[in-house]
Amino acid sequence: MKANIERAHCERADADGKKLDKSETPIYLPTMKKVNAALARAGTIDAATRRLGLQSAWHSGGRSSESACITWDNALQYDEEMQAVYVEIKQSKISKAKLIAFVAGADRHCDWFLALGDYMAMHPPSLYDSEEPSWMIPELHVTSSPGTKLGDWLKALRPSSKGGAAGYAGKGYSVPLLPDNVNAGGIRPGVSNMLSTSASHPQPSARRGT
Repeated sequence: MKANIERAHCERADADGKKLDKSETPIYLPTMKKVNAALARAGTIDAATRRLGLQSAWHSGGRSSESACITWDNALQYDEEMQAVYVEIKQSKISKAKLIAFVAGADRHCDWFLALGDYMAMHPPSLYDSEEPSWMIPELHVTSSPGTKLGDWLKALRPSSKGGAAGYAGKGYSVPLLPDNVNAGGIRPGVSNMLSTSASHPQPSARRGT
């Protein structure tokens, strides 16, 4: 029944010439790098938490809420050969898990390891309880809507004239590149669009077959 309803909806939209894609405005890497740079300049525990949360969401490239389920003990796996941290992330909508890789970035403003290091250095360590899950970013897990919280973290970095938070934009840590309607849901289409473009336009060395 669900498939039939979706098919009918698609056919109706096609006949009416309407757009089906309801995704948020994409957020691309140049903007995310500005976001990470602003949070790094802020230099607070709160900023380090936001930076790691947004970096994790960007690198996972999925729904913005998925990074809330990462734990320290059974999900982070370092691969020495690939020099990457592989993470198991639960996909709540389809009730399946996926494995993603957190890798070193091209520079300090897109490097997940540096964001993790700043977070661990500045964030007060929590007491380990073998009976309880050790959430990597508990600030995202304790809220009923991690995606909304990530979106609020992005909105806080808009210029003050566009609703940015006093604690960030009010202190000079704003990112003018952020769209007015910025939402964490824009991370996924931003990553997807960039991956699609990279596949369609490979680097010169790849085109030469070297």
